Amino acid sequence: MEAELIAYIEDYLDGKSSKEELEKQAAQFEVEDLEKEIEWVRDSRLAIEMAGLREELKGIDFSATEEKKKIRSMKLWRPLMAIAAAFLLLLVVYLGIQPSENENQLYAQYEYKVPGLPMLMSQSENYLLYDALTYYGEENYAEAARRLTDIQTQFVDNDTLLFYLGASLQYEGRVEDARKPLEKLGQMPSSFGEQADWLLVLGSIKEDDIELAQKYLKPILENKDHAFHTQAMKLSQDVKDRK
Repeated sequence: MEAELIAYIEDYLDGKSSKEELEKQAAQFEVEDLEKEIEWVRDSRLAIEMAGLREELKGIDFSATEEKKKIRSMKLWRPLMAIAAAFLLLLVVYLGIQPSENENQLYAQYEYKVPGLPMLMSQSENYLLYDALTYYGEENYAEAARRLTDIQTQFVDNDTLLFYLGASLQYEGRVEDARKPLEKLGQMPSSFGEQADWLLVLGSIKEDDIELAQKYLKPILENKDHAFHTQAMKLSQDVKDRK
């Protein structure tokens, strides 16, 4: 995130500017999800405050009287907070460090969530398959992957099972395991093929394996009719720019 944008969001959170003013500033940085950026800054500030509080508590003499503790707390709190906030903010901006999970930002930018299938159980002959997919629709990817794996021998080369098994594994964080079913889809005619191609690209980006991502990007870039051709072109350029 740009340092200037962080400053604008800080002003908004401190009540120094309105939401409308912030939105105008954010538009200059081509921010797609302003609420997400605001939440990031808010969480960062909270993390800084908690870090400052922990350090402050380490230095408090708990054997002192309540009155002395209050006085000491008042003296320590503001300087510690100011130093911690300034230092951590500079570190985040300079090094590009993201708090919380050190999430791959390129992956987050292009992340694609596959929707569940809009089908009622009573309308399906493949009850076990669509029963498993209800867990996918609830975003319980671990359970969906487990159930789809259990019934895989009953639905050999079923493209629906392969696709949603791959998607479930990938969203669960098991990117390497997801590749086998997703790659298998590329070897058969399937309406899920193009989505599977894109998930393979994103899985490689998530693991920061740029070389593998470029391998998966190549056939998409060569096919102008591919559903994800436009996204692939932009992602390919972003990958080159970050080298």
